[in-house]
Amino acid sequence: MVFSYTDSLSQAGLSENIITFDDVEPVLETRNLSVAYGNKTAISNVMFQVPKNSIVSLIGPSGCGKSTLLRCFNRMNDLIPSATVKGTVKFAGQDIYGPDVDPTEIRFRIGMVFQRPNPFPKSIYENVAFGPRINGITDDLDEIVESSLRRAAVWDEVKDRLSDSGLSVSGGQQQRICIARALAVNPEIVLMDEPASSLDPISTQAIEQLIQELSSEVTIVSPRRKPAKNAPGSFPDHLPGVAGVEIRERKTGLWRNSTSAGPIPNYRGANLAPLNGAT
Repeated sequence: MVFSYTDSLSQAGLSENIITFDDVEPVLETRNLSVAYGNKTAISNVMFQVPKNSIVSLIGPSGCGKSTLLRCFNRMNDLIPSATVKGTVKFAGQDIYGPDVDPTEIRFRIGMVFQRPNPFPKSIYENVAFGPRINGITDDLDEIVESSLRRAAVWDEVKDRLSDSGLSVSGGQQQRICIARALAVNPEIVLMDEPASSLDPISTQAIEQLIQELSSEVTIVSPRRKPAKNAPGSFPDHLPGVAGVEIRERKTGLWRNSTSAGPIPNYRGANLAPLNGAT
């Protein structure tokens, strides 16, 4: 599914710093979102929408704020003592930073897969069953584990090794087990922070194909570094349905929309303030 960005919505009385999509229901939306680490600004006044059941790729150099923005979507920045988050993030119409919102509940509904595979030091089975168990689910765990591993396209490779450690398989298999673990609680959104960045080309292609397949079931937001021009294996080239947001180092004080050429049709670029030591 390919989306195009609208022009500035300043005529509606809002800031110019808006990236949104035409005629698409947003499942996630930010308003004037800013994050700082101590006195260092990471992102400033971000206005952003994520369409439902789509893939949105945040493209930009290391340190420009992609992961900071991603962590806002399920309140992972809450776990960083120096982080200060201002503004609004709405999920299904509710401000997830509201005083009555349980961050743990948000993280079940908005799952996350990190850059490097991080299976728990448990069996493959228990890695995938971990989330449902925490939610109090004790019945049908076998079915949930199998279904999740199938959705993550790794069932056939590990079905005879479910009692083995999740650390005993290859890096690509570990990452797909982590994806299965995220899927086991049936999230509505999965945040994937450059999930193939530490993997070999074959595993990378498998992960990117999996992301494309999952987009019919869940919304996926995935940062990635800006690839070299015409670089083989670049995420947008493999996934022609991705809507891209190009994030460049800030040259003005605004998160400003600007037309940008690239392998993804109909997308606009955006500027984020870089922060040394933050991603």
